[in-house]
Amino acid sequence: MAAKMSFLLCLMQGVRCGDWNVSVPETVEVMAGSLLTLPCVRCGDWSVSVPQTVEVMAGSLLTLPCVFEIPSQFEKDLNSKCITKWESKEPSTSRSKLMAAIKTTGDVTKKNCTTTFDNLCPHHSDTYYFRLECSNPLVWSFKDTLVNLVVKDSPKDTRVSASPSGPVPENTAVTLTCSSDANPPVKNYTWYRADGHQETVIGTGRVLTIKASTVSRFFFCKAGNDLGDGRSESYEVDVQFPPQILLPSGCTKTADQLNCSCQSTGNPSPSLHWYLDGQHVNQSGKFVVSTDSSNDKHVRSIITVNQPLERNLSTLVCRSFNHLGTSSLRFNINNLQISAECKDPVLLLVLVIKSATLLGLGCVLVFFIRALNKHYNSRSQITNRTITSAAAGNRQTGAEDEVLNTPDDSIYYNNIELSTLS
Repeated sequence: MAAKMSFLLCLMQGVRCGDWNVSVPETVEVMAGSLLTLPCVRCGDWSVSVPQTVEVMAGSLLTLPCVFEIPSQFEKDLNSKCITKWESKEPSTSRSKLMAAIKTTGDVTKKNCTTTFDNLCPHHSDTYYFRLECSNPLVWSFKDTLVNLVVKDSPKDTRVSASPSGPVPENTAVTLTCSSDANPPVKNYTWYRADGHQETVIGTGRVLTIKASTVSRFFFCKAGNDLGDGRSESYEVDVQFPPQILLPSGCTKTADQLNCSCQSTGNPSPSLHWYLDGQHVNQSGKFVVSTDSSNDKHVRSIITVNQPLERNLSTLVCRSFNHLGTSSLRFNINNLQISAECKDPVLLLVLVIKSATLLGLGCVLVFFIRALNKHYNSRSQITNRTITSAAAGNRQTGAEDEVLNTPDDSIYYNNIELSTLS
């Protein structure tokens, strides 16, 4: 954001030589990249001239004007190797030194401590003093003259914290707190519940208390001030709950195999075990058990029983458990019909593929039979035409003979019939 540069300059107060005093304007507001100019009256004792307050937008380039004076006996120690620093009034804070891309643009040998700060952030807002360090007796902190640096910005680093912060049982009260770094301070907080792609406003204020639920677990907040808004990442409340058996869970039975599927969800992730006629089923040649997990809360298990008709089976139980409880699903094996409808998607897919394969083979066989019939009919028609043509020729010859030999009518008639039959 570009802000109009304005200077609120006061008349310089006279510096009394021999005291540690300074001449400064009270407040200066600058825009990014602006250069402040500050006159200073030099005298022969420890003094520094800097603005008392500087306000700047985050990310700005700030050039802070600074001139200083030292006692005459230290003039010989002032050289180009001297270092200028800006340190916090409260050294116990994490930002005891202002180190944001510091570059001294003034000539220290001429007692000019003008400094440039790049990419300032809100956490740089603090009260600082100037310090001069040379590799000799000339070392001094001008603690009596302070600069109040105010870095303005919209809310940044917006985040959600929870109490209690770890896994909580379902229906437990959880307190959510929204925090953000902003200057000026945050004016309003808004809370949202995230349900997939849908976001619903559920409250306002920095603190929100909710009831832990397996249905709604994701929340985020927005913090706003006069310069803009900041949004937090989604926060997931880690809700623990006992296992639940999910649909689809079911069985399919053939003459050779019994296939059953069981799905469960829980937090912590549940374990799945199979029990056949009350006995725990272990992996063997007659029992094949496979288990997989799609995430840390869902688990799925499939059991295959080979040659089920040779066994006196009655009930099969899928049991899911974690430390919060158990859940079971009982399958009545005796009531299952052979080749019954498969309710499990994977088993259903296998049956569909097998059915499609058999159907395809049937279609190929029908096409082949039809092709053979067509070929056979074509050859039959050719043969019939040949026989018909021969018979017609015989009838024509007989007619001519009848005209020439009328008395032997019956003889030629018999010849025609015999010829036709032959």
